Amino acid sequence: MGSTEATIGTSGQDLAVRARRALVEASSALLSGNESTFQPASVLHYARLLMAADGYAVWQDLGDRRLWQLLACHGITNTHEGEWSFHILRNDAELLVVEDVTAEPAVAERLEWYAAEGIRSLLMVGLEMGKDAATGALFGFRGSIAFYFREPHIFTPEELDNARVLGNLAASALRMAALREGEQRERARLALLAEAGVVLSSSLDYRKTLDSLVRMAVSQFADGCTVSILEGENLPAVAVAHKDPAREREIREFTNTYPQRLHDGSGSAIVAETGLPRLRALMSDEYLVSTARSAEHLRMLRQLGISSQILVPLKTHRHTLGVMRLTRGVESAPYNEDDLKFAEELARRASAAIENATLYGELSLSESRYRSLTEATSALAYTIDSSGRFTEPQPAWAAYTGQAWEQHRDYGWAEALHPDDRQRMLNDLLWSMGDICTHTHGARVWHAASKTYRHCTVRAVPMKDESGCVREWVGIIVDVHDQQLAEEKLRRTEQLATAGRMAATVAHEINNPLECVTNLVYLSQQSTELDEATRGYLAMASDEMQRVAQIVRQTLGFYRENASPQPADIGEIALEVKQLYRRNAMAKMLNLTAEIESNITACVVPGEIRQVITNLIANAIDASETGGEIHIEAHRAENKIVVRILDQGPGISDENFGHLFEPFFTTKRDSGTGLGLWVSRGLIEKHHGKLTVASHIHPRFHGAVFTIELPYSKVC
Repeated sequence: MGSTEATIGTSGQDLAVRARRALVEASSALLSGNESTFQPASVLHYARLLMAADGYAVWQDLGDRRLWQLLACHGITNTHEGEWSFHILRNDAELLVVEDVTAEPAVAERLEWYAAEGIRSLLMVGLEMGKDAATGALFGFRGSIAFYFREPHIFTPEELDNARVLGNLAASALRMAALREGEQRERARLALLAEAGVVLSSSLDYRKTLDSLVRMAVSQFADGCTVSILEGENLPAVAVAHKDPAREREIREFTNTYPQRLHDGSGSAIVAETGLPRLRALMSDEYLVSTARSAEHLRMLRQLGISSQILVPLKTHRHTLGVMRLTRGVESAPYNEDDLKFAEELARRASAAIENATLYGELSLSESRYRSLTEATSALAYTIDSSGRFTEPQPAWAAYTGQAWEQHRDYGWAEALHPDDRQRMLNDLLWSMGDICTHTHGARVWHAASKTYRHCTVRAVPMKDESGCVREWVGIIVDVHDQQLAEEKLRRTEQLATAGRMAATVAHEINNPLECVTNLVYLSQQSTELDEATRGYLAMASDEMQRVAQIVRQTLGFYRENASPQPADIGEIALEVKQLYRRNAMAKMLNLTAEIESNITACVVPGEIRQVITNLIANAIDASETGGEIHIEAHRAENKIVVRILDQGPGISDENFGHLFEPFFTTKRDSGTGLGLWVSRGLIEKHHGKLTVASHIHPRFHGAVFTIELPYSKVC
């Protein structure tokens, strides 16, 4: 039962003295506080002085009591690098005494190794981390000291007591080292959080700040760090860093080869879906095998050399933004619950930075869209106080009118209005101030660039305070001068077309009786009983009838468009008219949309089709209320082309519906001629097509739909 280190002839008393001396030295060395970290080699040294055995080892619990790591050993073969499965100590025991390893179930899983080492007996001393003051129950072990014997050994009470004392000393040293490490780690973490706060607030480009953050994390808290941002169903890595540049390239290659997506079962996907963090203190090879998608995937996972990882969600109170992944290799300590809490705090700060950057980006985009819309509509944004005065400089107004701030401040802006509109505009404005709602006015405003007064539409919206009173008015001034000119041109074109059609209709109707009279005159001239005077009168009548016929032919020729029918893309014609009326729609805050199929060709006179679509869109704008929508569709359906104009106006009453295509019938009391739809239907029927209308006058669902159908043809 002896040991290879036992001294022959040494008395029991000498061994006891030697053990006490070893414990005193161990107490002085291990509890001196000179070491900032736990020293397993020192513990191993005093274990050898304390008890004569064939082998010694110091083990560390890696967190879940299933895996233990060999920190130091003597007299045994360390053939197992990394971790060993060594679940033998119980929470209610300080010692594990095994005098015959073959008869102890607790060490059955290690029998193969014991046999290889020739070990017959062992003593395991737990390094406890404390006891509950009320119950005396152990909180658990962080490590153990093992004594191995290659001959059967019967342990004496003195040996067990000495081993227990050494275990307590080592546990105290472990606790002290843990406290010192914890303090150092806490200081480092606070410094890292402070530095992260500075970095994250240094730029509103969140991709740039995330790149700085992951590199900061790998300098103090991780071997590798990756941040993935949720983009739809995808989780692309937007920031990657690792202490080893070669390993960083491998991570980038891995993320590109195996991009992560929601619902793919990966850890990052689960964290993004649930919003809950995940800690995996140890990533064993069995775990990698269970998660690998393929043999190549497993090879690349192993190549990354990750032994411990933390996954934390980047989220706000609204939704999850992405996932931060922190990893460590086998050469670093595994992550624990304290590390997880710190990672969550780091992720919280990163999430706030991302959200701020996103909100700023949305605000910038909104401002950019507003500026673009203002420029596209030639609109001037402005603000006035509750009484209609400019109380701060208005750059857009100054640029348009040429008025400096001293000129347009207060009510000075009125001097830029046309003299005929000035007093009316002031009266309308002051009257509307008492009516807290959106107001629209029209006036001619001096345009400095063209040195002319141009027609503008002024729209004002009240901004209220918490009490409901108007704090200020904001709005836009839209230059509609060009639109009015275009509308006037269209009206004249329509009038000319209407006049031409009416003239053609009259000429056609005159032509029939004219031919009859011409024939009668001709027959009268054939009579042999006519005197010379009568024959002369008939000749004169025949000449005048020929002149009338010539006038009729000229009238019909004037109406007909000179251009012959030709293949034309109806969709392009519709888009051209839509573009022409874009500003008209925007002036009424209408959403003018289109769904146009390409290459839909018909054999038509393009100008006539353009006139019809123009008339229908203009009618839709007139019928629509502010804030509504007008939708234009053009597509091919079998052997015909269908164009629809849909509005959200009040619809057409049953009383008016049957008269809609009658000439001179109109619902526009002041501006309509009643000829537009009549002419439009005639032009479409001339092209062998149809123009129809449907209407709804429901209180909630209302509007009109005009449909044009033309034969589809690529050749004429």
